Amino acid sequence: MPLFTLIPFHAQSPNWSVSAELEPFDDESWIRCIFRIENTGTNPLHWPERQAQLQRRDRLFEDTCFELFVTGPGERYAEFNFSPSGEWCDFVFDAYRQQSKIFPVQRLPIFGEISTKTLPNLHELTVTIDLSSYAGFLEIGVPMQNRFGISAVVKAQNGEKSFWALAHKSERPDFHRRESFVGVFEPFTANGGNRCSHF
Repeated sequence: MPLFTLIPFHAQSPNWSVSAELEPFDDESWIRCIFRIENTGTNPLHWPERQAQLQRRDRLFEDTCFELFVTGPGERYAEFNFSPSGEWCDFVFDAYRQQSKIFPVQRLPIFGEISTKTLPNLHELTVTIDLSSYAGFLEIGVPMQNRFGISAVVKAQNGEKSFWALAHKSERPDFHRRESFVGVFEPFTANGGNRCSHF
């Protein structure tokens, strides 16, 4: 899977290295994401504990979490949030930060699996996202050619937060800016599937 390196909003965030791998599969109805945080400094990461029951919960950005944005036609886009706790959330927007009035919020899990791996200086979250419910709203075709953004909120044990994304296009951290959705799914006919790239 292609590897994407996220950049911090503030350059003075030397404690972490944040990256993600992203790949569509199964006729573009699923996306597999692997998010990684490597501790390169001395400030310990706060990694939310796994919950016994996986459930939809808002405001996951108050702790360490990962986010994927996928564009649709016009100004439409969807947002998917995942926490190491196993909690998740989704939103769909008709335009910048304008939640859709025509698309229902998904109350059931939107993923096939969500798992984590923790090593002394490496934390990893893997999730496969089911996009079939969003295919009409986002006009996902085969091959998939939608743009995407990847972001993360990284919280240290002392409470400090840093904000990471493929690109930052505003004067403050704002993952919803369409200009920051600089990833693109591209047709890749050699293997009969897709590849992802950054422009």
